[in-house]
Amino acid sequence: MDIHRLCTFCAVFEQQSFSKAGIVLHLAQPTISAHISDLEKELDVALFDRFPRRIIPTQAAEILYAHAQTMIQAREKAAAEIALISGAVNGSLRLGGSTIPAHYILPQQMSYFQRLYPQVEITLEIDDSLSIEQRIQEGSLDIGIIGGRENVDYLTYQVITEDELWLLAPPGACFWPKKKGNLPEAGWPWIVREPGSGTRKAMQSYLQTLGISWDSLTIRATVSSTQAVMACIQAGMGVSMVSSLAAQGPVLRNEVQRLAVGGCRHSRAFYAVVHSRRTLLPAARAFVRHMTRDQEKQSNESTEAGKIWTRRRLH
Repeated sequence: MDIHRLCTFCAVFEQQSFSKAGIVLHLAQPTISAHISDLEKELDVALFDRFPRRIIPTQAAEILYAHAQTMIQAREKAAAEIALISGAVNGSLRLGGSTIPAHYILPQQMSYFQRLYPQVEITLEIDDSLSIEQRIQEGSLDIGIIGGRENVDYLTYQVITEDELWLLAPPGACFWPKKKGNLPEAGWPWIVREPGSGTRKAMQSYLQTLGISWDSLTIRATVSSTQAVMACIQAGMGVSMVSSLAAQGPVLRNEVQRLAVGGCRHSRAFYAVVHSRRTLLPAARAFVRHMTRDQEKQSNESTEAGKIWTRRRLH
């Protein structure tokens, strides 16, 4: 069996769609259909029951999928072990990033990494932290960069940088106290991230230290991206806690306002996560080294950026 056809089959099986599999694999739908048709002819069995708007895997597809996964993983392991001998840094690198790392950390890091290793083709997929962890565990991603961790079995975590959560309110809002030393209140209108978000988990932890339970919050909206949170705050819907990486620009432009929280600061870590029982290809190993070796430097740069922001606000 051709390994490329098997990879195509697995994508169709997982996506339950020829067109979605084509998007994932960057292949035209006729190519996807041809690969599946060739497999069905080779096995002399139907792998999918086709309906006008959906496909359903057959029992034969269920059996083939389990064996195809084993074959693909064996191929990847063989390639990894051979690559380790030569030490060549090339091939593909599958990254997963939660919202903040994907938008504010990884683009610059990916650009610098590709200047060092131009033969590496990087794919970045964005999801919440929990979903990224699960995909690392399943083997569909090589490395995850996330803002929250659940200590999933067989995953290892390494801190790459830190961030601070800021309490933000709509511009010009005055129906809550803004004096230094005041604490947030559960009765304020809150905009929150979806379950599985690292920002949500960090926010829950921080509010708990202030004696505010999550269940007591007056939640106006739950949204699935930092950009949506910021848009809701700017529209006057309520308050939220947002990464300083995402908030610095809007605060400086007076699109939102930052509220003091009793002089307290809340930092959280971002992690590089990999599967401890899988052999990393040289490209993945090089990227982990790239992300972790400058941790101290990145921390110093973040501190200096905070000082610059403070000086600008004072002036």
